[in-house]
Amino acid sequence: MNNMLNIIFDEYYIHIIDDKNIYNTLTQKYDEKKIINFFSTYMNTINKTDIKKIVSSEEDIIFIYGIIKKYIMFYTFLFIGFFHDETKLTDIILNLIKNLKNIDKEEYDFYNSENTAIILKMNNMIHNIIILCCNNETISDIDKENTLHFIDSIGNEYINTYIKNKNTNERAHNAIKMMIIINLYNNKEKVEIYKRVEDEQNKKREYRIIDIMIPSKKYVDLNLVRYTFRKYKKNSLLIKEIWKMLQQNSINFAMYKKEDTFSQQEYDLNDVIVDLFKKRIIIPELTIFLIS
Repeated sequence: MNNMLNIIFDEYYIHIIDDKNIYNTLTQKYDEKKIINFFSTYMNTINKTDIKKIVSSEEDIIFIYGIIKKYIMFYTFLFIGFFHDETKLTDIILNLIKNLKNIDKEEYDFYNSENTAIILKMNNMIHNIIILCCNNETISDIDKENTLHFIDSIGNEYINTYIKNKNTNERAHNAIKMMIIINLYNNKEKVEIYKRVEDEQNKKREYRIIDIMIPSKKYVDLNLVRYTFRKYKKNSLLIKEIWKMLQQNSINFAMYKKEDTFSQQEYDLNDVIVDLFKKRIIIPELTIFLIS
């Protein structure tokens, strides 16, 4: 998903740069109608095939498409904000939102005071990043803490390569892109998307039914008896006789299985022999000496 968002933002940025008319509208000569038309036209170009590689159900495809649409809206406002001061941006947002509400009713939830506050907050942080990293100027202590935290989250390498870029447009694009991915996607929608993907994968998993063979009667493996009484391996006749007695008395070696053991030595010899004595299968020979 991170990959797809990166590609979508890059493509949207190229659309803005390639269209000189819309670029000038966003950065200099603000025109609501042109921005709304440009935004609507671009959203129709997004290929849902890439979304289908992540999820397949129609509900999940619509959900992810809605997130992408929301992020493109955020990107548009932040790109405008990069080239205007906060007061001008606030006026633009309020006017644009008022008009978009009437046009795009299905995304009405986006146009609220919470998202407006998020746009202004992120725009302020982007300007602070540029001030700190590119202009080497100071900012207030309150803003500095949050800004430095964000800089740490994207790393100095990204700052040096993409934010300190001499091209102002690319500098704006790279800062906005990371701001949306880290502050919005990673902190909010990422968990929900992963959950939906996992649910789909669980539904697609194949389950195989296997037959378990259960013997109709218990038996004792002769090899296990040979191993248990391996000290008497020279006397094969004795071992066979013990095996027969075990069979007749239904001694189950599984009773003596040691925990977490999977070798041949999983049977406790002492327990087996004690039980054999208790069941009088083995009777010790006792010699009694009478002392007069």
